[in-house]
Amino acid sequence: MVSQGLRGIMKRQLKLVSRRDWMILATVFALFFVCFRWAPHLWMLDRAIGTDLHFYYLTWDEYSASLVFGRLEQNGIGGIFSDSMSLGLDGGYTRQYGLAGWLVTLPSSVIGQYGAFGGALILTIVSAFNALLATAAVRAIRRTLSLGAAILVTIGILQPWSVSIARNVYWFIGIKLLAAAVLILLFTWRRDTTRRVLGISFVFTLVACLSGYEMFTLVAAAQFAVIAFYSLQRRWSLATTIRSGLTVAGGVLGGFVAAIGIHLLQLYLRAGNLTRINELLQSVSSRTGATDAALGGQDSDAMGVSPITVLDTYLSMPVFGVRTSLPILRNFTVGAFILMVLVVIVITFATRKQTARAINEQAMGVAWMVSLMGALGWFLLARPHSYMHTFIVFALWFLPTIPLGLGLLWGPLRRGFDGLAARPIAMFWIALVAVALVLSFIYSLISVRS
Repeated sequence: MVSQGLRGIMKRQLKLVSRRDWMILATVFALFFVCFRWAPHLWMLDRAIGTDLHFYYLTWDEYSASLVFGRLEQNGIGGIFSDSMSLGLDGGYTRQYGLAGWLVTLPSSVIGQYGAFGGALILTIVSAFNALLATAAVRAIRRTLSLGAAILVTIGILQPWSVSIARNVYWFIGIKLLAAAVLILLFTWRRDTTRRVLGISFVFTLVACLSGYEMFTLVAAAQFAVIAFYSLQRRWSLATTIRSGLTVAGGVLGGFVAAIGIHLLQLYLRAGNLTRINELLQSVSSRTGATDAALGGQDSDAMGVSPITVLDTYLSMPVFGVRTSLPILRNFTVGAFILMVLVVIVITFATRKQTARAINEQAMGVAWMVSLMGALGWFLLARPHSYMHTFIVFALWFLPTIPLGLGLLWGPLRRGFDGLAARPIAMFWIALVAVALVLSFIYSLISVRS
């Protein structure tokens, strides 16, 4: 897949990274890996303020993860290619092809570990892969925006929902972001020919869809966000921007259609006829309402829910923690956060001095707005699925709305605080209000009577 020229560029780019930078990257990777794999920061927070975030992390979407562990068990019983590589014991889960879930079971199968050790190895592989992508994202933010922005992005990534989905072996969430990550490398190395962009978009969209159709809008939106960023940073013409957008659209659509075709072939080969395809149609109907397949129970109820209700649910979710944790902070909702970031992005365009940093902030802000369609698109297009699976789908806000949004706030906030520091009268009034609020809280706390 990677040409000789691209391999040479990769080697040269790696040589440009200093030993100090390698040490920093290794430290950041270790932080993400440990937090994704074991979440000690959530355990410490629980001990400090009495929350239950670590338990939430450990029990997050256990059913979906069990399908991959079932595949591992099936590898031991029937071989790695048994039941056409479908997930679950006896390949019982056919709503996706199962590519990523099958791939992560191979190392454990090769060494003959189908029990607890094999399962732990799968968790480790998935956590490490996602930690690698998170490290690359933080480094990109550091180079494009600033160190402060990178730190805020890191804090955003280490939230409970984010680390929970980063550990989950079914979702293998990095696979859905891989196409965008590879496109960023291609543009960074300035090897972004139309053919290469189309090929990368197609291949990695295909891999993502073969690994699960859920959250497909994330796969597409992340790639369009990359195009949006470089169209502003490099000051493309409108014609070039549209052409690049259409190229990615062709790759995304082609990868999706090809995945459907391969999946249908898998189902046909398993049954020898088209009967198992009905299961896929049932899945499409229950998630999107796109077909007239008969539904019942919770699926039927979800079909009648309005998009306003779904959006209200997701926009009212807290940015930090989960609904039952971190009092006061949980009142800082995603809806308020998005509005705040949008205002900041618009303000960045008010600057008259177009420095490289200002252009990067503007480009990243527009890319962030495009990436919103990853979450909002799924909430609307897969409304029934979003309504039924709030405990899962809320994680979409962290891919990358919340972490990147936090990073975008850093530059304007830092400049604002620098301006305040030069105005002692303004600082006096702000400090006075802060002290008054703290004293009021202390009085209210000590006056509590049981």
